[in-house]
Amino acid sequence: MKNPKKNISCANDPEEMPEMNVVIPPRLFRILLRIFPLLLVCLLAATSVNSQDRLLSQFYNAPLLVNPAYTGLMEQDYRVQTLYRDQWKQLVPFKTVGVSADITLPSPIGKRGQFSAGLVFLRDQMAEFQTGNSFILSGAYRYTLDQTGRHKLAMGGQAGYVRKSLDYTGLYFENQIGGDHVVNTGMVSGENLEYNRLGYFVANAGLAYTFYISRRWQLKAGTAVFNLNRPREQFLAGGKDDAMKLPQRMLLTAGAAIWISEQLYVFPELLFVSQQGVTEVSMGSGIGYLLHKNRQNAISLMAGGWYRTNGTAIAMSGITYKKTTVMLSYDEAVSDMKELRNTGSVSGRAVGAYEISLIYKGFLNRAIPANYTLPCGIF
Repeated sequence: MKNPKKNISCANDPEEMPEMNVVIPPRLFRILLRIFPLLLVCLLAATSVNSQDRLLSQFYNAPLLVNPAYTGLMEQDYRVQTLYRDQWKQLVPFKTVGVSADITLPSPIGKRGQFSAGLVFLRDQMAEFQTGNSFILSGAYRYTLDQTGRHKLAMGGQAGYVRKSLDYTGLYFENQIGGDHVVNTGMVSGENLEYNRLGYFVANAGLAYTFYISRRWQLKAGTAVFNLNRPREQFLAGGKDDAMKLPQRMLLTAGAAIWISEQLYVFPELLFVSQQGVTEVSMGSGIGYLLHKNRQNAISLMAGGWYRTNGTAIAMSGITYKKTTVMLSYDEAVSDMKELRNTGSVSGRAVGAYEISLIYKGFLNRAIPANYTLPCGIF
């Protein structure tokens, strides 16, 4: 006997999500909504936790990279994502390529619980002399706190292996710079360069909470800690200095999906990162518009802007067609690094980064919906 088809809809769909009454008084809710992001930032800023190595402009499209608890946190059954980032081409070119996939699994522990699993592969390339590959296994458990399905809490963990290599022939050091400021690679570097490859294991953990206020309002928030085991990353030979251990990195994310009308919606997103006393905040919002209401040919156009506190402005544009979403963003240095444009090596060109992401979400045969739904752009 075949399983009956389910009418499963995206939480962002204002037409198909069941009507729910808000328990919080409207006035109090409006006040909390305004100060919620600020409270989160203040709370995290007061916590002395180390963190931060990789930053992505489209962090909202890389859930497994910002929080293990976001594994499987979606209305669909599975999700496949790819991303490509190319930055600082005029300085030291740095490229990042990533592929991730996650899937929800049936839970043997009651109807409210649900397990999920995922895989992540990342490759970082700095110029021609440093390469890093990361392989990460991700898992999470999500539990629905109430019978109406409005409050959901998720916890997740990750275990992975990182492999890095360094080509010393592309580097020069202080001792190889003569008095005339000319580099002479034939001179002794003075560095104890014994290793050109290293590998280590990493462990990460996170929590996430989602609140479906109504069919037009949804909120999410999460916190995660990376490098829990503080692995050692050391190319120089000799010594076991703790300074060579990777500091823990804490991330906090918050976002919302707000339907202004049946076809117009906004999705503000916030990312706070802290590592070894250094913090950065990315904040902004995207706006989307459904061209028509035909769920079988759903098309959504998106645009948005974010600002990173290191002095970077980020512009985003994207399109969703059926189950596939493509987004393109560009980073422009508006402070801090903008003086580099006047240097000879940059020659007035912009110091920025391009980033493109491709997301595909779908249902398995066990849960094919009777009606097509628009994939969420939030999780």
